[in-house]
Amino acid sequence: MSWKTVRGNSIALRLSALFILVALAVFLLIGSALYRQVDRSLDLLPQAELEARFSVLESTLNRYGTPEHWAKIINKLNLLSEEDKRIRFWVVGSDPGYEYGQPSARVRQFAEGAQGMRDLRLPDHPYPYKVLVSELPALGQRPPLRFMIGIDTETFWQAQHSLLLAIIGLAVLGVLLASVLGYWVARIGLRPLLALSREAQALAPPRLDGRLQTQALAPELAQFASAFNAALDRVSQAYSRLEAFNADVAHELRSPLTNLIGQTQVALTRGRSAEHYFEVLQSNLEELERLRSIINDMLFLASADQGSKATALTQASLAEEVATTLDYLDYILEAAQVSVCVSGDAHVPIEKAQLRRAL
Repeated sequence: MSWKTVRGNSIALRLSALFILVALAVFLLIGSALYRQVDRSLDLLPQAELEARFSVLESTLNRYGTPEHWAKIINKLNLLSEEDKRIRFWVVGSDPGYEYGQPSARVRQFAEGAQGMRDLRLPDHPYPYKVLVSELPALGQRPPLRFMIGIDTETFWQAQHSLLLAIIGLAVLGVLLASVLGYWVARIGLRPLLALSREAQALAPPRLDGRLQTQALAPELAQFASAFNAALDRVSQAYSRLEAFNADVAHELRSPLTNLIGQTQVALTRGRSAEHYFEVLQSNLEELERLRSIINDMLFLASADQGSKATALTQASLAEEVATTLDYLDYILEAAQVSVCVSGDAHVPIEKAQLRRAL
């Protein structure tokens, strides 16, 4: 048996495939929900870190506005940048003495946008910076400034990528385990069906009296076994009728065949007259007509068992058809000392020959 045939007919493989589809759907749903939740959390981490760092610097930035104090702020920004290479600071304003971070044209254009948290992409870096843009109002000698603190999101993107690979790997592993375990569970679950199949294989002609045991079966299999037993009952009855029919046919055919053979053998033992041969042929013709009648009856019963229906229907009187049949059987009825009385009548569409044969 080829793999294609097994795959198309094996219930265990079908159940295993269903297990795979269910496991795949479950893993996809759970993995997608988990990835979205972690992605949302990872997106909030840089925002929370930027807001925390800005809150530490905000009071200092808004307190002093002289060049001397601004120099101290610059030194502090340099120290913070050296401590954490992910963090970058930019200060953009109309006075170059108060700017910081060597802002490029892209950074200056970005600073003119709305305040708040936004993403900044630089040409020399593959990952965007998460940037918090704030407005520093004019204070003393200091003009209005745009203060920006940004954090490199490379580590967060890498964490997301690693998480995605982990989820895909776990999903693949889970699907493989589900397929193996599903096939194993299906094989175990189908053991009663295999046992029932072996039990059914032992039921074959002429042993048609056995039946499948339904007491210890699951409800689904018990229903199937009951239906199978009912089918066996019908087969057993049909088989019994067939045996009886064959015996009756053999008995009915034996008599005319015996007469034909006996009469023919006697006629051939020695020379006979033409009149005697005519009588033998006449007797043989009667026996052959009897054989034809028996064969026609056999064909009629066979077609009736197969559910064939009459097609050449004509309106006729049932009383007349019964009377015609009784005339044909008059000698048999008289020999059996049986009298028949017909009462009533009905006109129905029938096939006369088939009805007479049935009667």
